[in-house]
Amino acid sequence: MRSQIMVMSSLYCKNILFLLIASILSQTLVSCSASSPASALGKKYRYAYRLNKPLESPNLIYRDDQIIIQFRIDEGAVNFQLQNVSSSTMQIRWEKISIGVEGRFSSIRNSRIFYAEYAIPASSHIIPPLGYTRDLVTPEENVYFDGTKWVEKELFPTVDRNVPSVRRQILQNVGNKIVLILPLQFDEVVKDYHFEFLVTAVRELPWKQYQPPKRPASPPVGSPKTSIEPSGQLTTALIVLGMIGLAIYLITLKKEPPSE
Repeated sequence: MRSQIMVMSSLYCKNILFLLIASILSQTLVSCSASSPASALGKKYRYAYRLNKPLESPNLIYRDDQIIIQFRIDEGAVNFQLQNVSSSTMQIRWEKISIGVEGRFSSIRNSRIFYAEYAIPASSHIIPPLGYTRDLVTPEENVYFDGTKWVEKELFPTVDRNVPSVRRQILQNVGNKIVLILPLQFDEVVKDYHFEFLVTAVRELPWKQYQPPKRPASPPVGSPKTSIEPSGQLTTALIVLGMIGLAIYLITLKKEPPSE
């Protein structure tokens, strides 16, 4: 009789533990699915641009007798490669650069001060004839520390969050403009270049094709809580492993018969 009771008790424990583990795993999978970009953020979009001024260029390339500059605009910044083709030394006057999105102009952050608490422009370095440099610019207020992590805002929204009105707003950005005022100094003479970029198309981008833009390495947060605290999914996984270990222990545990 005691043997039958012990067998039934063991089977009961197995069933309870199996249902518990299955429930935890199910919640974990649902949580992972709900937090995926496709479900949480909705659809992703990519903007196409054309250089509109000072000369039209679908390839975002401009050249005159002093510079050759090629642009690439991603979701949050204007990237460029600038070459000095003049016979003079050249400097970028970072402290005077201005960027405008939909008519709102602001100072900028570049790669050297991308994550700086105070976006004070770095001093310019000299670019000799035929030398070149690569950098990026974004509106100063578009990169900030929210108390736990660095956040970068987009130039134009690229996810609709499954909201039809946001999708319409994104698609209506065709025709909007980004303006970059880029002062360059050649020897002692400063020349202001005004580059205007026009949004020519907005296309849906499958999430599997999305590649986050490259950015400078962000500084460590330095908070023990943010650096070592496990995420919710990791915590759930640890619980599951613990329950599995407990189940194995209870199932394999040799039962001692009660003493008379």
